[in-house]
Amino acid sequence: MRSTGTGSISPNLFGVRFVGILNSISVRWYLCGVALIVGVLAVVPAHHRSAVFVFGTFVNTTGWSSSVYVVMIGLLLAPYTFCGYDASAHLSGERCVTGYRSAPAAFRQTPLHAATSVDAMDAAV
Repeated sequence: MRSTGTGSISPNLFGVRFVGILNSISVRWYLCGVALIVGVLAVVPAHHRSAVFVFGTFVNTTGWSSSVYVVMIGLLLAPYTFCGYDASAHLSGERCVTGYRSAPAAFRQTPLHAATSVDAMDAAV
C-alpha cells in the first residue's frame, strides 16, 4: 500500500480557499524571485551586451542546422515553464465558474506575458 504525502493531501482537505492562499504565495514568490534575478543581473556583471546584440543577434549553438527549428523549440519551451499553460488549464477547468470565457483569454495573454518577462531578463544580462 502506498502512502501519499501530506503536501498533496492538504489542498484537498482544506478546500479551495487554501489552494487560493497557496497560489497567492506562489505568485509573490515567483515575482520576487524574478525581480531578484533581474536586479542581480543588472548590477553585478562588469560588462553588459548592447541592446542591438541582445535583440538583434541570433546565435545557434545547438547543433541543429535549421535555425527555424531551433526558434520553434525555444518558443515552445517558454510558455510551459514561465507561464504555466498546464496549470492554467487545470485551474480554469476545475475551479473557475466562467472557465469557458476566462481560459481562452488567459491562453491568448500568456505569450505576451512570457515575452515581457523574457525580454526583461535578456535586457538585464
